[in-house]
Amino acid sequence: MSSRKARHNEKIRQRILDAAAVAFREKGYAGANIDRIMDGAGLTRGAFYAHFRSKTALFAEVIETDQPLLTWLRGRSQAAPDMLGSGMRQVFRRYLDPENLPVIARTCALACLCRDASLGSDDVQEAHEQAVRATVAEMARGQGATPEDPTLMAALVLAVGSVSLAAGCRSDDVRRNILNAASEQVQSLLSDLKAEDQPTPGRAFRREAETELS
Repeated sequence: MSSRKARHNEKIRQRILDAAAVAFREKGYAGANIDRIMDGAGLTRGAFYAHFRSKTALFAEVIETDQPLLTWLRGRSQAAPDMLGSGMRQVFRRYLDPENLPVIARTCALACLCRDASLGSDDVQEAHEQAVRATVAEMARGQGATPEDPTLMAALVLAVGSVSLAAGCRSDDVRRNILNAASEQVQSLLSDLKAEDQPTPGRAFRREAETELS
């Protein structure tokens, strides 16, 4: 396949994913049929099966990729370990900012498609679980913690759960109280993590030299 053809197919696939993300968030898994999704993408039904084997497979990929929280966390990729920690706390402040709720509640699959995933097939639940695992693993990077650290999972559960809870409330005051309370507790949890000690170049060089001489 030529690179031009590959780029074209990737653009079409992304259009379908973008339209599906909107349809699933608005109508849920059951209410978002393939025709609705393809209408949103401006494509024919026939184009769907050139890229996805089923609606379930599409839903699983949306859950796995439509994750602003994970995208923001991965954006810290070039940071030093101590900056990874402060960057993560900033990401969660942004995620839980009441002013951002309208966008986050519409775009975070972890927060808005969790119930649909719980009612889905094994493939759908596996995709949802992988999204959770990937997010916690990214949170753990450089923080002297493993992805199994309960502090990390508690922070993620508190953040995502509070977005879901706040999004279901009508009052701005209640929404704000929920998110601000969650943000305070998430920051407290994440502040307890300690960045991994990183050797300076001189220390690393000395250890390598000592190993060679021993």
